[in-house]
Formats: sequence, C-alpha cells, structure tokens
Amino acid sequence: ALLKFGKDAVPLLIEALARRNYTPSIYETNPSIRRRVEATRLLGEIGDPEAIRPLLKRLEDEEWEVRLYAALSLLKIGIDKDKIIKVIPELISGLNEGDWYTHGLCIEALSELNSAALPYIENALNERKVENVRGEKVYLSEAVIESLKELIERLSKNG
Repeated sequence: ALLKFGKDAVPLLIEALARRNYTPSIYETNPSIRRRVEATRLLGEIGDPEAIRPLLKRLEDEEWEVRLYAALSLLKIGIDKDKIIKVIPELISGLNEGDWYTHGLCIEALSELNSAALPYIENALNERKVENVRGEKVYLSEAVIESLKELIERLSKNG
C-alpha cells in the first residue's frame, strides 16, 4: 500500500528504520525485525536516492535479513562504485542465511554486478568465508561454494 505513495512514503519508511523497538522487552521482536526488513525492501522498490544514506546504515544492522534487503535496495536505487564494495559481502553471506528465494535474489544481484563482484566472489571461494560490514566472519556452506563456482563460470562466459 505504501508503494502507491511513491516518494512521499520515503520519509515515513526512513523513520521506520530508525525507530527503536517499543515493546517492554529488551530483546528485539519479530514485528520490529519485519518492520525494518519491509522498510528496506520498500525503499528499494521506490528507488529514491534520499534513502541511500539510511540504507547504508542498515548494512550494519544486527539482523542478517535487514542487512541483505538493505544491500539489495541499494543496488536497485543505484549507488557509487565505492559503496558497492560494502554491499557485495552481504550478498555473498546472504547465500548462506536464507531460503531458496533469498538465495536466488543474492545470485541475481551478484550476476548484475558482474565484474565488480568477481574479485570478491573469488576471494570468498579461496577463503571459504566472507567478512560482512560488521566485521563478522561468515563461513560458506558447501552448497554456497558450489553456487559461487557456477556463478563465476557463468560470469566468465558472459564477460
């Protein structure tokens, strides 16, 4: 429903990203995580460059799903090449975290980045891990390693 408001919804979505959890518990709740995921996703769908800075901040979110959708949204909006390097590790680590749909989104995004992503993919394969923006090391599963090898092969043929 917010998509129909287009750029008028951007300030509300940015506010939703920044708003702290209002539940009495000190722990994060699923609705709060879902709120941040949906806000990051919608900001990417709307595509307003005003969302770039708040989305870059979400790359450091404690939840992998929020980080992943922030990365995907930044790619949809279009960011400078120097900022793309912050996104690539999240896409690679997202391959490990999610379901088949998330896996597909990450592979598609890495494919679109083509040569910009290639050195990072090769490094992740060599190291068998990737370090995200938060400095966390994410070790790659065998399935992810196979997916990345197939992706490199595909990018090499197309490049």
